Amino acid sequence: MSKRVAVKYCGGCDPEFDRVGFFATISAAADSIKWVSLDDPGCDTVLVVAGCARACPEQNPEMARYRAVCVKHDRVSTAEIVQALLSITPPTAKAAVARGPEEREKNEN
Repeated sequence: MSKRVAVKYCGGCDPEFDRVGFFATISAAADSIKWVSLDDPGCDTVLVVAGCARACPEQNPEMARYRAVCVKHDRVSTAEIVQALLSITPPTAKAAVARGPEEREKNEN
């Protein structure tokens, strides 16, 4: 059975990369993921594709009810993103894909 994941884009007010193009790359690398809408009752997880570090969709209180992986730039590998999506299983889990070298270093210390 495939993992059911919805994709949520930011509003695109100031994107720093091609969000739709990057999602196409992620989608092509995700054989075991079935992409569904946010209102799909079988949605397991949400991939939030934010165009910048502000990640406005993460600020939306409605998003708190979903298990999510947030992508804030296109410098993380698609394999890492797919792995993060597939690794979310507990209902309370929330994963954050590496947000960049600066934040990665802060989180490791």
